[in-house]
Amino acid sequence: MMGSDKLRVIYVTGCGASGSTLLGMMLGAHSEILSIGEVFRLARYYRDGLTCTCSEKVSDCELWAPVWSRLEWDKLIDVDKDSERLFQRSAESKYEAEVVHPLAVRRWRDAFYKAFVSENLPTLQTEHLFSALNLETGKSIFVDTSKVLPRLWYLNRNPNIELTVVYLVRDGRAYINSLRRPRDFGRFPGFLRSIVACVASAVWANEWRQSHANVSAIVDAGELERVVRIRYEELVADPRSALTPLFDSLGLTYDDGIVEYFKGRFHNIAGSPSRISLRPLSLETSWVKSLTWWDYFVFRLIAGRRNVRFGYGSFCPADPLQEQQY
Repeated sequence: MMGSDKLRVIYVTGCGASGSTLLGMMLGAHSEILSIGEVFRLARYYRDGLTCTCSEKVSDCELWAPVWSRLEWDKLIDVDKDSERLFQRSAESKYEAEVVHPLAVRRWRDAFYKAFVSENLPTLQTEHLFSALNLETGKSIFVDTSKVLPRLWYLNRNPNIELTVVYLVRDGRAYINSLRRPRDFGRFPGFLRSIVACVASAVWANEWRQSHANVSAIVDAGELERVVRIRYEELVADPRSALTPLFDSLGLTYDDGIVEYFKGRFHNIAGSPSRISLRPLSLETSWVKSLTWWDYFVFRLIAGRRNVRFGYGSFCPADPLQEQQY
């Protein structure tokens, strides 16, 4: 396998809307790394005729098309349907656990992993996918930005995969703003608009808090051999300092050219819409003024403590890069 006994996978985990697509493409700009995006959605993208980041249908993509011929896709698609049903059930259970009965979160997590194992998903198919990519591209290091915890659970237990986990975090207040921007609360009349916006902020704050609670439970359990923690803000402000520990763990040298990722051509599956029209690195700080006093208050009440653990503040910052080290 190109001189390596194991497939090497960089698995990005954390909460959505935190820069995983950007991180994946920056790493993919390195000559020895291939970024493949949220590959757990791959079978659905193929089945539904969705497009790759290169703007071609996955089935016509110059990367993915030849990979199809190396895999038993009918089996993978069937399993993908089972997987989607499993994740749908987990989402429903998560809602019940977090909203209806908060004390049941741990119970939900345990049941979720038992269900994932009992579904008997084709563990070798994921391994075969990486092998096919290795044969097609000659690259032996892959960036998977799926962030799905059961997938992390499996990858960590596959003896043929050398796993490096990147725990990517972003200020939870910026996360709320990212989810709010595409929403149109203006369609609600007067006072109702404010109520809906406040409730949405509370739901998103709890979503962010619980997502990181679940990830932290796995990362802090000590079962993962290699974990590199990266803050989105530091990644954008100083890529070399943020990524050097990761490259060192991979035995690679940091390449200044990765900051010009926006000039490259990628074949990522899913991810942020920004992957279609790439731009140079730029730290988005508009959330500082966009969020209302109530947004800050609700976030501090629900998720402020965890935000502080990550080295951020819990209320309204004067400078989004102000806070202590993570």
